[in-house]
Amino acid sequence: MSAATNLRKRRSVRGVGSSPAIRNVIGPIGIMRLAAMLKVVEERGTEQYGEIAKAMRRFDPKTADIIERIVEDEARHIKYARAIALRFAPNHEAYEQVLEAGTFERHGNDFLEYALEHGLLTTSALGKPFWKLIIWLGKSRNQAQEPKFTPVWPRAS
Repeated sequence: MSAATNLRKRRSVRGVGSSPAIRNVIGPIGIMRLAAMLKVVEERGTEQYGEIAKAMRRFDPKTADIIERIVEDEARHIKYARAIALRFAPNHEAYEQVLEAGTFERHGNDFLEYALEHGLLTTSALGKPFWKLIIWLGKSRNQAQEPKFTPVWPRAS
């Protein structure tokens, strides 16, 4: 990797969250949580796509090669997501707590709630209260695991 490419990548990570709109809406802790969730999603994608590439190789080696390149790209995304999360974390312990606190699970609960509220999840009249209960249980579980720390903006470097 050239020095210019490396510098561009470092600048792009520094620029994340610099928008006042992002800061005002979700703040540094929100950015850290979002990046941590993205890291988890990318890790899962890397694992799953790797298995798909292995299975595909026997039937279509060219497609397997493309999928493996996607896996390599996803691995870089993991590094970026981790770097962004750590930049906005008040400390490394807070970042680790967010990962342990079920970032991906919290996202799943939020998505399920959104889908239910906006008619994306079709269900019967009896099914809607059931899904609301599932969402409530998930949120209750996540609140019990919620890490406690004080948001602090990172110093400009």
